[in-house]
Amino acid sequence: MSDEEVEANAASDPDDPNRRTFRLCQAGIAKRFGLNLKTPQDWEQGRLEPDQVARLYLKVVAHAPDAVKAALVKR
Repeated sequence: MSDEEVEANAASDPDDPNRRTFRLCQAGIAKRFGLNLKTPQDWEQGRLEPDQVARLYLKVVAHAPDAVKAALVKR
């Protein structure tokens, strides 16, 4: 399956909590929260489990996404 097919398949998944919360595709999540695109792809496909730091970051993102976005803005 190509990256585009994976992305389209994941974007149409109604059970994916990240997309329901942020209404973003994997590329949008990666860009908004400073992640490499492959990271959320691997998490969602079960190829990689987030380590402790990543899990903590995801909790912060889930609770305060606008604060994370503001903190990541390059000045």
